[in-house]
Amino acid sequence: DFDNMIDQIEGYKWLDLSGNHGYGFDVGIEFRPEENLKINASVVDFGWINWKDNVKNFVSSNPGEDFTFEGFDINDFISNGSFSDSVQFLDTLINHFSLETTYDSYTSHLNPKVYLGGMWTMTKNNEVGVMLRSDIAESRVQPSITFNYLHRFGKLLTVYGNYSIMANNYANIGLGFVTKVGPVQFYVLNDMAWALVKPAEARNYNFQFGVNFVFGKLDKEGSAKDLQKR
Repeated sequence: DFDNMIDQIEGYKWLDLSGNHGYGFDVGIEFRPEENLKINASVVDFGWINWKDNVKNFVSSNPGEDFTFEGFDINDFISNGSFSDSVQFLDTLINHFSLETTYDSYTSHLNPKVYLGGMWTMTKNNEVGVMLRSDIAESRVQPSITFNYLHRFGKLLTVYGNYSIMANNYANIGLGFVTKVGPVQFYVLNDMAWALVKPAEARNYNFQFGVNFVFGKLDKEGSAKDLQKR
């Protein structure tokens, strides 16, 4: 029932100071085994949410029952010559599975992502790299691999290009830009630029942007010390 769903959305308290609290953690490491080689690894979105307030669970008292859905009759959507956006089908499911409502608290997990990558500095302004990524959702693991290229146009602009293989999809070309003005660094990254050209053909799209505030003093070799703060 779309009207009922819209009423629930409009009545939602956007400033929700409820008891449904959770925690999420990110951890990463980066090191240089050689001067021109950088290796990094990280785990992000590792955590959970405890649901206690406004909880409603629907549990079947006949969990072994089967139900075969054979579709709808188009006439069920038409009433008095007008088209209806709902069909009285929910009552059939409730009666068949004998659904009961409980209010027990429960815990849901976030979907963590694991990264492992490396960057090789070919020249002062050119780098190539590879990154392995695994998305973990419930008991499913979706791996992907990305090859990337970086070119610096002086100190002001850095451009990224990448190619990814993910979810049995081989047509993922992405772009990224990083600019730094004083201690402020802006970045915009994505791995599916083709979705901007033909969004109707895109299966999914990832887009990231942010700001870094970089502080530090250059050492004699010209590299920034480890005083970057985001």
